[in-house]
Formats: sequence, structure tokens, C-alpha cells
Amino acid sequence: NISRKQLAVPNFADDVSAILEEEGLDGCQLEFEITESSIMENPERSRQRVEMIKSMHKGITIAIDDFGTGYSSLSYLKQFRVSEVKIDRSFISHRREKLRKWGVARTIVELAKILEVDVIAEGIETREQFLALRKAGCTQAQGYHFSGPVGAAKAEVMIRDGYPLDLEAPQR
Repeated sequence: NISRKQLAVPNFADDVSAILEEEGLDGCQLEFEITESSIMENPERSRQRVEMIKSMHKGITIAIDDFGTGYSSLSYLKQFRVSEVKIDRSFISHRREKLRKWGVARTIVELAKILEVDVIAEGIETREQFLALRKAGCTQAQGYHFSGPVGAAKAEVMIRDGYPLDLEAPQR
């Protein structure tokens, strides 16, 4: 995650470059998440910092986190050349009383397809939410439906052994 304060630091791209070199990492191993509100604090400065980082290290991807909660224009999505947007969890619930918010989530999925960026739905808590988003075209999701937070050791085991999740199985 990149904070507002980091975006304000003039040599932020140099700092990222130094850390990647120290750790022996390639840019394609790194994804930055920037909240929509952080970008909008100073859009031009944010765009310049992001472009500088991306030009120094090929393969770094940029994700807009909490998408839909801020007040950005669609032009910023194009200017930032983002790789993905993360639909804020507040738009995921689609119980009858929240149909309007659910419509926003479906619209964000459609918008992402048009702009050719990936979309991740945050805050998936039920199978019903997951299946509805998948039907709408969302290919990535995260939330308690899949797993709660885990520590590094548990994450390593989950990655190594594969996470036992059959999303095609009938609901029990």
C-alpha cells in the first residue's frame, strides 16, 4: 500500500528502486495499492510518482483500492494506467435493501472490462455474493468467505499445499 505521505515524497521512486535492488526483487513481483482518496489529494503529483516508479522498474502493477468510494473521474483511471481496481466492500452486499449499491458493483465490473483492467471484489462474505460477482464477470475476490486473516506461516502452508476451496461444489 502506498500512503498519501509516500506519494508526497519527491524521491519516493528512488527509495522503491533501492529497496528492490537490496532485496533482489524484480518489478513484476511488486504491486502497489493506492486508495482513490490518496490519488485525489494531488492527482498530478500522484500520477508523476507512479509513472516514475513504473518507468524505473518494468512489471510493477498499480491497483486502485477502495474504488468507488472517492470522487475520482474516469479519466484518472486511464492516466494512471492501472492494472486493477478493487471494488470496495461497501458495494458488495446485495440484499434487497441494498440493490442500488449492488448495481454499483456490477457497473464497476463492466467499467473495468471496458478499460481492460482487472477487478477484485473485496469483502466477499457469502457464497451468494461470490457467485453473483462471478456471474457479472468478476474474476478475482477476497474476503472471509475464503479465509480470515492468517499469519505468514499459515499463508506459506496455504500457498504450498493449495487452498482447499471448491467453488464449483453445491452449497451445503
